[in-house]
Amino acid sequence: GSNTYGSGYSGIVRIREDRLPAPMFGIHFNDNTSITLLNLSPNGATIKADGDDINGSEVNDNRMQFGALGAEQTNSASSTIKLGYWFPGSEGEVTYPVATWQDWLAKAEDHGNHQWRMRLHHVTNGLQHNYTITLRFGFDEDFTTYQKNVWRYAWTGLNVNSKVTKYDIDTVRRTLVDFISGQVVTDMRGSGLLSAVDVKSGDVLLAGLEKRAYLGFIGKNLENVEYLLREAQKRGGSDASKFRSQADLIINT
Repeated sequence: GSNTYGSGYSGIVRIREDRLPAPMFGIHFNDNTSITLLNLSPNGATIKADGDDINGSEVNDNRMQFGALGAEQTNSASSTIKLGYWFPGSEGEVTYPVATWQDWLAKAEDHGNHQWRMRLHHVTNGLQHNYTITLRFGFDEDFTTYQKNVWRYAWTGLNVNSKVTKYDIDTVRRTLVDFISGQVVTDMRGSGLLSAVDVKSGDVLLAGLEKRAYLGFIGKNLENVEYLLREAQKRGGSDASKFRSQADLIINT
């Protein structure tokens, strides 16, 4: 974010490719030109020590096969931006610990995420690094068009269509909305979907969040209201009446 270019930061953004929905990083300029980097042969191989690393420790192991993508603008007075791919995938100068969201917020407030998560390989005889990087140069694309086109670029380049497992999406949608509807809770204070519930036992999972329904990034109450209303329009009948009633209760709360 913008903090990366603020006081105390160096203007370096490197993100592990296994955090991203596609191993892709791009820059769009004010004149509607762009440059986008895509790894066509991603390999997310890792080790337990990497996954267990909560505090951003250095890990050195040749079995890790993921890279990092990003950009650097280390001189704020310069217009030069460097776009690149780094292997293995050291991440910084902001990283994201493996922790609960409360811990992450606490770290963010005291700048505890302003650190490097170094991932290294031992240099040995026969060591090989394998990746395939492509660059896409865009012209005359506003940001919305650019965003659409680069996702299609990644979809085609990664040959995603041949790897898609097709499901009965209509059944999946109906089942998920029925599940959402079954989680709506109403008491004297109002209605909502609780933040974290064990679907088998009904127990609230996060201590301190009992009987709390949140909006936005964590809670998703309004987003789930939208699903209820959309499904009501599709389905009709008694289910539609139930979904609309639940949506109204949440909105009015």
